[in-house]
Amino acid sequence: MQLASALQNLLRKPHSLVERRTTMKFETLMLNSFFAVCVVICVSTLAAMLA
Repeated sequence: MQLASALQNLLRKPHSLVERRTTMKFETLMLNSFFAVCVVICVSTLAAMLA
């Protein structure tokens, strides 16, 4: 039982500050990419409606 709890805590938390920063950079990149794709889709839809 204690081993399972220890493994869950180990897998849940990043081991170091560097890993946490890398994870946050990746998440920020994904959100920025998602936002850019949404803007492109909206602009192209608007352009198609106005054309």
